[in-house]
Amino acid sequence: MTEHLEHYAAAGRDGHVFLGPQGGRLRRSNFRDDWTKTRTKAGISAEIHCHDLRHTGTHWPLPEPALVN
Repeated sequence: MTEHLEHYAAAGRDGHVFLGPQGGRLRRSNFRDDWTKTRTKAGISAEIHCHDLRHTGTHWPLPEPALVN
């Protein structure tokens, strides 16, 4: 993650973690095709949307189930 933030993310505390092809904010139109290809290559069901993964990062580091707001 550190390498990604140093080389690919926008600078600063409020910088975006993922940027578009020209360094701007990601838009649905320039993200959808890449997400679909990546999801398919990884064998992830089409029922899973990128937004569904937002909770994954909050639960993996926890030693036991916890309520995360």
